[in-house]
Amino acid sequence: MSIEEKPLLRLEGIVKHFTSRDVKQQAGGKKSVAAVDGVSLTIHRNEIIALVGESGSGKSTLGRIAVGLEVPDAGKVIFHDSEWSGSRKQIPEAWRGKRQMVFQSPHSSLNPRHTIADSLAEPLRLAGWERSRTERRISTIMEWLMLPEKALERYPHQFSGGQLQRIAIGRAIAAEPELIVADEPVASLDTSTQIQILELFKTIRQETSVACLFITHGLQTVRWLADQMAVMKSGKLVEVSYAETFFSQPQHPYSRSLLEAVPVPDPTRNRISGDEEGDG
Repeated sequence: MSIEEKPLLRLEGIVKHFTSRDVKQQAGGKKSVAAVDGVSLTIHRNEIIALVGESGSGKSTLGRIAVGLEVPDAGKVIFHDSEWSGSRKQIPEAWRGKRQMVFQSPHSSLNPRHTIADSLAEPLRLAGWERSRTERRISTIMEWLMLPEKALERYPHQFSGGQLQRIAIGRAIAAEPELIVADEPVASLDTSTQIQILELFKTIRQETSVACLFITHGLQTVRWLADQMAVMKSGKLVEVSYAETFFSQPQHPYSRSLLEAVPVPDPTRNRISGDEEGDG
């Protein structure tokens, strides 16, 4: 895959603190916790970056900042050549609709009272698409989702979890965004359904130029999907490398520990390189 040299999105020195109660302090005491601590990351058009790390490492917070759902306490978000570091109300108008989020639970983004047709059409309507163009776009999306046209008149409760997640992804890409942040989109799904979702992301990448920040704690789910791997630990990025290099020669000790924790069906094979271990 060819990646354009000019970045689509740049996160520069992003810091985000949250206030929480400290049980060791006096009653009513609070402390500030750095969920993201000085993170810089660059994403290019048509690139998939897997953001990995343990729960609580700051992955989701960074993803929400990337799409404007959280405001950084410090640092810059630069989309194309426009910069944003203020409130959500100050997000440049040109950015609206260009960045979309896919959540772990599709119920977070699909209205149970709307048919699938309504859910897919809503972002297009808000973007000012005319009816004929909207209908063509929805037809294309349904092909990508591998769902029949008659499914458009059904409601969310009439679908399985995997089907709902595919529909939520379809809604996110409906208005042709330039960046998708997918936050643990396969975490609650069985293995066969996970594969279907990953194949959908591959299809989207082949058919469009959309970039994706794919947040996950499951390394194996993104091994054949991601172009680059970004590893977070305690709010910091500890390693960014090409996926092939990451899985064969991880540079940071934490990256290596993550890979060594991945179950391997064949105990004679090395977890990191995949090569068979010698007797010596």
